[in-house]
Amino acid sequence: MLLYNIVKPLGRIGLALFYKKVMLINEHNVPKDKAVIVASNHPTAFIEPTILGCWLSRRLHFIVRGDLFTHPIYRKMLLSLHMIPIYRRIDVKEYASLKKNFDTLDYCYDLLGRKELIHILAEGNTIQEKRLRPIQKGAARMAFGAIDKYGEDLDLYIIPTGVNYTEADKPRTEVMIEFGTPIRLKDYIETYKLNKNRAIKQLTGDLTTRLKPLIVTIERVEDEELTEHLFTMYRNEFPETIWPVTERTYGRLKAEKQTAQYVNELSEDENSALTFKVNNYFKALKKNKTTDIGVRRQNYASFTNTLFTLLGWLPSSIGIVLNYLPIWYGKSTAQHKVKQREFKAPVMVATFLGGFILYYLMWMIAAMLIGQTWFWVFVLLLPFLGVFGLLYSEFYQKWKAAKRFKQLDSSIRQQLIQTRKEIVDLAFWK
Repeated sequence: MLLYNIVKPLGRIGLALFYKKVMLINEHNVPKDKAVIVASNHPTAFIEPTILGCWLSRRLHFIVRGDLFTHPIYRKMLLSLHMIPIYRRIDVKEYASLKKNFDTLDYCYDLLGRKELIHILAEGNTIQEKRLRPIQKGAARMAFGAIDKYGEDLDLYIIPTGVNYTEADKPRTEVMIEFGTPIRLKDYIETYKLNKNRAIKQLTGDLTTRLKPLIVTIERVEDEELTEHLFTMYRNEFPETIWPVTERTYGRLKAEKQTAQYVNELSEDENSALTFKVNNYFKALKKNKTTDIGVRRQNYASFTNTLFTLLGWLPSSIGIVLNYLPIWYGKSTAQHKVKQREFKAPVMVATFLGGFILYYLMWMIAAMLIGQTWFWVFVLLLPFLGVFGLLYSEFYQKWKAAKRFKQLDSSIRQQLIQTRKEIVDLAFWK
């Protein structure tokens, strides 16, 4: 528990820098003093439980792949972080390892019996896509298993939880997590008494029904590019503020759901026409070396912003250079050591956080050895300069796009503005 309490605030800081926004919607649906299973979708390797563990007020236990627990040191560390091993046939070579799942489940029953909170990735495997995959029966079986052990008086709830990323494998994007209406297990007890398999199937089906509306759903793979372009345009139309990083508002997630549904419901002819127009628009942006935000937010190239760009360049450059080593290490590790897309962001987060902790510790040791006040001030300013460099870089990209747009021939500018307006007029969020 000690390691969990130490890592939780550090993880929150790391995730707050890795993502622009972490939105937690309807967190009040998670009971405070009941046995709870949080059942979510699974678009990344282990970011979902990390975010929930860092931001939920309740202590979180979560199920992870058992093959990570093979080394004794790793096993002790992972268990102290409230990770619970589950062994899948595809991950283990020996049948004996599968038998360990009986101990795992019994441990989960005991946690629920003590009114703890367990997170389970209900799809069973990880694929980075914006649609719900088949829900496995694990959450239902775990819930009924706890009832078998502790009796019907155990007031247990399953919370369907939709985890949505704007771009799951990239830093400085947004995470939107919505907690759905709780499913009370007592409502299924009578069915369970009559037919256990039917009750498990019914509960799994109800979980699927409750979970799907919580997720941004692009039904057809061939519509993903079109929908993502519309997402980009909407975000530029209604940009998020920098602070606070954590929000409880529903607007962004609601708009992304509606945008995806808008595309899902287009007729074949409407889809073709919109795809043609949107693709041509983004090709024109690329050809003219600008972006949609340059067209929509021309004010980024104002005199005040240009002055800030000039004045901020030096401190930003210093911040980036002095913090570059752990940044390079995180990106390089994810890029060259990780093949599966779903693992890139989690590995990047972990290496960023670990790298920065070691990096700043080294600077602090150097400050203690040097013993000069000015050097301590320099070391304490390092992370703040790094954050400034990060935010400045994002601002600079917007300023550059707007500046480039303003430098285009007036006829090209008018054409881009008109095309964008035509697309926005077709979209529901005009």
